[in-house]
Amino acid sequence: MPTDYAEIAPNYDKNPIRAKGVDEEIERILQKNQDEVRILDLACGTGNYLKAQSEYYTSANIEWIGIDKSREMLQYAKEKNKNMKFICDTIENLGNVETDIDYIRNEFAFHHFTDKEAAVKNINRMLKLDGTYMMINLCPDYTNNSWVYEYFPSTKEIDNNRFMKISRIYELFVDSGFVIDMKIETTVFELDYKSAIEGTENRDMSQLNLISEEEYQTGLERMEKDYREKKRNICDSSMMECKGIKKSAI
Repeated sequence: MPTDYAEIAPNYDKNPIRAKGVDEEIERILQKNQDEVRILDLACGTGNYLKAQSEYYTSANIEWIGIDKSREMLQYAKEKNKNMKFICDTIENLGNVETDIDYIRNEFAFHHFTDKEAAVKNINRMLKLDGTYMMINLCPDYTNNSWVYEYFPSTKEIDNNRFMKISRIYELFVDSGFVIDMKIETTVFELDYKSAIEGTENRDMSQLNLISEEEYQTGLERMEKDYREKKRNICDSSMMECKGIKKSAI
C-alpha cells in the first residue's frame, strides 16, 4: 500500500527535519556550465529544497523544476516557489516530458518508486550526457537499532519490502549507464524522546501511515512511558548518498 501524501501534506512542514540546507553540488555544476542550468527536484514534496536553493543561488542562471505525484504536496510547493515549473506525475510514467537536465536531486523518495527499473531508465533519459543524479535516502541495510522499528515493529518489514538493497541500487545504475559514487554514514545517538514523540504525533513519517491504528497507538504509549521513566535508548541510523554521472544513454 502506498503512502497517502494527501493526508500527510498539511503536517509535513511542521517537522523541523524538513528544513533544507545549501546543496554545494549545484556550485560544482555551475562552475562547469556557462549557459542556463536546468535543475530538477524529483519527488519535490512541499518544495523546501527548491526554496532553499533558489534563495541561495540568486545570481545563477538556473531553471528550477519540481516533480511530485501528490497534488496536495505540490500545492504547498507552488505557494513557496513562484515562477517555477511543477509537474504532477510519477517518475515511472513521465514519458518524454523533460530532457536536457543538468542535475536531478532525489531525497528520501527512491523507496516510494513502484518500478525502480523504469524510474532509473527515465532518470537516464532526462539527464544530459555527463549530467548528475544525486540520491539521498535512509539505508535500512546498515541500520541495526532504529527506534522506529523498536516501537513500531511492522515498519521493519514494510521498509524491507520497499527499500531496494544497496548492492542492487549500485548495480542498477551502473547497468543503466552511470558511473556511481556511493557513501553510507551511520550515526549512533541517544534518543531524544521529546522530539521523537512530537515527530510521531505529527505522523509525517511515511512508515507510520502504513501501520494499523492499534500498532501506532501502542507504540506511542510505549514511547511516552519510557520517556516518563527516563529510559536511556541508544539508537543508530544510516544515510546513503548515491551520486551518479550519466556516461551513456540506454
